[in-house]
Amino acid sequence: MEQNFNEQIPNEQNPEQVQAPYQPQAGYEPPYQPQPMYQQPYNPAPAAQPYQPQEPVYPYQPQAAYPYQQPQYSYRAEDVPGLKDLVSSAFSKGLAAVIMAEFPITSIISIFMGSKSKKLVREADQLAAQYGVKAPGKRTAAKILGNIGFGLGIGMTVFWAIYILYFIFIFAIIAETNYHF
Repeated sequence: MEQNFNEQIPNEQNPEQVQAPYQPQAGYEPPYQPQPMYQQPYNPAPAAQPYQPQEPVYPYQPQAAYPYQQPQYSYRAEDVPGLKDLVSSAFSKGLAAVIMAEFPITSIISIFMGSKSKKLVREADQLAAQYGVKAPGKRTAAKILGNIGFGLGIGMTVFWAIYILYFIFIFAIIAETNYHF
């Protein structure tokens, strides 16, 4: 005898009495039975959609390119690398140019030292402008000393040249006249 498990089997003792399927009482809830995690409900893949380009989404509104301001950073002159060294070097070269301008041979060197001091001051100004700070106060003194040393070097070189040429001219005149003391 073949049994179909989907059908209800009647009771053997009383064939007319058929067991009804279990019906829970009203208000009764069966205890919670969690589903195993590895069983996922069947979800067929969605139908392929044709590609449709969309407008780009920006986190901000694009703005005009001009006027554009650089962001302002709060640097101090002490924080800029190399600025203090440039100003100190310019100051020392300007001071050396002023001191050396008074001697005959070194007055020529003071011209170069004064121009080097002025060049270092310009570099310090460019570096300070790049970082948005003012150059240290020693910069003004270095600029003044560089200009004075350069000018004094030229003036003293001309002075010493005329002075030496004057004595050469006097000695040449004395030698020609055979003037004896």
